Formats: sequence, structure tokens, C-alpha cells
Amino acid sequence: MRTESNAALEALIQADPDDIEHFLVYADWLQSQGDPRGELIAMQCALEQPPSSTERRDELTVTARARVRAFEEEIRARFGDLVGRQNIVVWRRGFVDHLQIRLPAGSSRATLEQDLALLSQHPSLRLVRRLSLGSPSTDYTWAIDLLAEGGWPATLQEIHLTGGTLDLAALATAFPRLQRLRTFNQRTRFGAAFPNVRSLDLLDLEVEWSKPHGEPAWPTLRSLMIRPHLHRMPGWATALLAMPEQLPALEELTVWGILGDAFCDQLLTSGLLPKLKRLDLTNALTQIGFEILCSRAARFRHLDKILVSNELARPLPLTRLPTSNVSAVTRERLVGLLGKRIDFAS
Repeated sequence: MRTESNAALEALIQADPDDIEHFLVYADWLQSQGDPRGELIAMQCALEQPPSSTERRDELTVTARARVRAFEEEIRARFGDLVGRQNIVVWRRGFVDHLQIRLPAGSSRATLEQDLALLSQHPSLRLVRRLSLGSPSTDYTWAIDLLAEGGWPATLQEIHLTGGTLDLAALATAFPRLQRLRTFNQRTRFGAAFPNVRSLDLLDLEVEWSKPHGEPAWPTLRSLMIRPHLHRMPGWATALLAMPEQLPALEELTVWGILGDAFCDQLLTSGLLPKLKRLDLTNALTQIGFEILCSRAARFRHLDKILVSNELARPLPLTRLPTSNVSAVTRERLVGLLGKRIDFAS
């Protein structure tokens, strides 16, 4: 399959990946060079516009899907160990927009490094905006360093990481457009400041925070989700509550799991609480947590919204106990104390 590239036209797209006109110009150039990717770019761009007819849209959809399958087969034929059929690949305007990579167990690090480097240079992957990387390895920080150094596009806006132990220091400066980060590891180390990340999801067992001198570590972070897979309040979550100066822009906090009771209690004395506009405790509170909300409701009245569940969270590890609903009395108390701020999710 013939492939061409035009660094100047790609640079225009990378500078403004939302401008469809840059893609159309590149599609024309690629088609003039006989590169079939140009046709796919044009078709997927056309599908974003109002259709001239239902028949025409259906025809474009079928043809575009066939082209995508052909390109994916070519990628998997070369990089099947990293991008298998079970991995997510989402296309946008003729390029891979979301790519899921799984580092296989048993492969040598040298082979994986070589394949990752070659994969990053594939012509269809030059505008990836969302990357998911997973590894069964105990430590795959080397892969993160390789991503940062190995030519992966600066268009990356969202990264999901799953595996063992990971140090994310290299990501902080490598991808200036990185806005969302999601980690699900045995241990994650944030060894640097992340000045542009606006959304952070933490599902880790252990987290090590960096507290740089001077500027805050997370100056633009607005949304934080905490969902550690533990039966107790982890030390890193307690440490987070003690560092409000590192999160000056935080507005939304979501806490999942049984930790809601302890977290809600500690949040009362944290400098984070006055910053918040929205607190999501869905599926996170037992009756103890609801009593905390009722007894200290005045501390939460500055919030625009508090989300809780109709059902009480089940105390771990007795997860087989039947669920029970929040009592009508508790509901009425909270509504009376917090008014429209409180919202009970089904």
C-alpha cells in the first residue's frame, strides 16, 4: 500500500486539529500522490457534514468502513502483538484518533521498544489524540519514557495507563496538550508537575505525589475522580486532602466505592472542600456517610451540586449482603438541609 506524507500540511493539522479544512487540503494532496488515505480522509470528513441524501450517506459509511478495515488489517499485520483485534482503534478524519496498546507478557524489552518506535511513525497514527497503554509488567516506566521521546504526536490529549509500577515524570513536558489522565496501576508516581491536565482519574492501589517548590503541581486541574480498589482509606488519598495548594483550580470531585464515608469525614477539615462546586458521592456512602452529610450540612452549602445514591453502599468485604435504600427520613433531612443542591441518583 503506497503511503506519502507532507510534513508542512501535517503541521497545520497538528496546530489546529479541529479545523476540518486542513484535513481536506491534506486529503487532496494525498489523492494527488496516489495515496488511498486521502480518499478515507475525504469520506470521513464528508460524513461529518449534513448529508445530501440518506442513500449517499449510507454509501459513504459502507465504503469508509471498508477502507478502515483495510488500514487496520495492515497495521495489525505488522504490529499484531501491540494492537490485536481485541484492542480499541477509533478513526477520525482518516487518522487513528484513539489507540489501545497492550504490551504483551513474554516479549523482550528490546523488541517492544523497536515496535513501539516504529508504530509511532506509522502514517495513520500521526494525529492520535487518545492513547490507552496497558502492561502486565511490574514496571513499564521505560515505555512511558519511550512514548515521550519516541516521536508520538504532540496532539495527544488523553492518556489511560494500566499495569504495575509507573513513573509519569516524562509525560509532564512531552505532551503539552495533555488534558486528561487516567491511571489504574499497582503504583503510580507523579514525579513532576502537570500544568495542563484538567481531568485526573485515579484507580490505583498506591500513589506517590510530587510537591514541587514554587508553582502548583496541578494548576489547571478541574475534575478529580478517586476510586482506589481498597477496603480502607489509602494514605495517598489522605495526603491529597492535605495539599489544596497544589490544586488551585479544582471544582469537581468524584469519590467511588466504600471510601466515601472516611473521605467525606476527612474532607470536612480539608482546604479542598471550599474550592469545590460539585461533589459526586454516588455509590460511596453507607448510613454513616449520610449521617455525616446531615450533621455537617452547613459545610456543604456552598456547593452547586452534591450527587448521592438512592441505595446505601454495602460495607466491604461483605459485598454479598443485599442492598438497602436510603431511608425516607434521611432523604427528607438532606433535602431540608441542602435543598436543590442534593441529587439522589437511581
